[in-house]
Amino acid sequence: MFTAFSNAEFVDGKLTAGWYTQKVKNNAQLKNYAAPTQELRNLVNQAVKRNSLFQIAARPKAMRPIMFSRYQGGMYYGTHIDNRVSSSNLV
Repeated sequence: MFTAFSNAEFVDGKLTAGWYTQKVKNNAQLKNYAAPTQELRNLVNQAVKRNSLFQIAARPKAMRPIMFSRYQGGMYYGTHIDNRVSSSNLV
């Protein structure tokens, strides 16, 4: 499955960051709608749904799409606070 990463297209991680986080984010993320991204998201989502400890501890009502990040030399993700998630953000 890791071969999906080797041929996948990564883009600037700032594309998914809020205005403040863009200042402290320097990474790459798997392109949102690429075929490998959907395939890997499905794999992880299935594993999370099967994990009873996660289901009990997190009690997720809904989950945002999983993002896959890559860091190479000199990349970083500095101190930040994630944007809040509300029902209006899930649409």
